[in-house]
Amino acid sequence: MPELGAQEHNVARGTKLVPDSRASQYWDPSEMVGTEYGRLLRTPGAAWDVYMLFGAQAVWPKSGVPKPGFWMQQLDGVTAAPRLDGGVFAARAAAMLAQVR
Repeated sequence: MPELGAQEHNVARGTKLVPDSRASQYWDPSEMVGTEYGRLLRTPGAAWDVYMLFGAQAVWPKSGVPKPGFWMQQLDGVTAAPRLDGGVFAARAAAMLAQVR
């Protein structure tokens, strides 16, 4: 999260925000992934403060990034996705999980 002044030594504490063993977390100081998502999602600059859900069939392509099945954001001026609403996001996540069970 370089946007907020984070540095690599902050990673260990940040990974506790998503303790699920299925989650993978990486430090990306040059914002390579955020830049790619910024292009895909049409955000101003690198995509950050975006919350994405991917279906069970999502595959990381050889170039670029996979398109999320649903996303929300907390960025000024972005209209391509709704503002983050935790209840709506949780409901969409539950619905996606129910499809794979």
